[in-house]
Amino acid sequence: MERYIKLLGMILLVGCNSNNSSTNSDDSTTYIRIVSVTPETVVENVLTEFNIEVEYHLAGHAQGEISVGFNDEEEASYRIYIDHVVDAGSGTLGYKLEASPVDYSPHGAFSVYANIAEYPHETTYSPIASDTYDLAVTSSSATGHDDQADLDTVCFTDYGTQCVKY
Repeated sequence: MERYIKLLGMILLVGCNSNNSSTNSDDSTTYIRIVSVTPETVVENVLTEFNIEVEYHLAGHAQGEISVGFNDEEEASYRIYIDHVVDAGSGTLGYKLEASPVDYSPHGAFSVYANIAEYPHETTYSPIASDTYDLAVTSSSATGHDDQADLDTVCFTDYGTQCVKY
């Protein structure tokens, strides 16, 4: 019985010492990771330029396609803004993309999404690996941004002064 417990302990130790690195440096594993996104706090419905850094490792395929997008139309669905074909191996890529953030709080988040898939692939495909990066979204009123200030004003004086913003 003691021998069985020692064997079980060794198996657990080996399992615990496996590669738990966040970068997944194992050369046989394909992964993609969103390293950084700036800005991390954005204003709802304001077109924003994002700087996105993505790290990847592609194994088992000669080429892959990296796709990056946002869930700016539906909370659970990502619209792809850019596709980029890469060769097998590792790398870090930077993208500048513009999107209008959506506030899905309190039950969801506006996110950047990245995936890597084999290339070429069918129109409908499943990625090999993917990652998301949640961003903080504030409402325009919370930041002091007044959407009304961007509108033109027309005033009518026929029946007293009445102004309309459009």
